[in-house]
Amino acid sequence: MCYHKQQTETIEKLADYYKTSYAQAINEMYSPRFHESGFNFSPGPVVTAQRNTELQLLRWGLIPWWTKDKAAA
Repeated sequence: MCYHKQQTETIEKLADYYKTSYAQAINEMYSPRFHESGFNFSPGPVVTAQRNTELQLLRWGLIPWWTKDKAAA
């Protein structure tokens, strides 16, 4: 299975588009990527339902049901 992603917009443009705010720490940690393997599990900007007024950097990934320790996943 192939899994590639790209996020070419700046954090300022994303915050403006989604009408959200972002912490200065996110601006320092985030950089646009033109091509990235999704299996690197790099954090990406996300707006969640619980915090719909701010961008957060989150990692995406699958944690199998049989995993006993989420930190090991």
